[in-house]
Amino acid sequence: MSVAYRYHHAGIPTTSPVEGMTRLMSSGSLAPTTGRTPFGIQWMCYDTDCPVPPLVARVAHVAFEVDDLAEALAGKR
Repeated sequence: MSVAYRYHHAGIPTTSPVEGMTRLMSSGSLAPTTGRTPFGIQWMCYDTDCPVPPLVARVAHVAFEVDDLAEALAGKR
């Protein structure tokens, strides 16, 4: 069976808060509170003691949605 990947957002880390962000207490980060932009851009600002891996806090990423994560990960490293 073929996995359907649906674009969700492009996450871009920043060191300065962006208008419309709210603090996520569970992760030590600031995230957008409003709906996604027409292109799905999400600016993310992480505290220095945020528990997310440095790669996540410093490198932009593209996120997709799938119906079955186990199926989407099958055979991948």
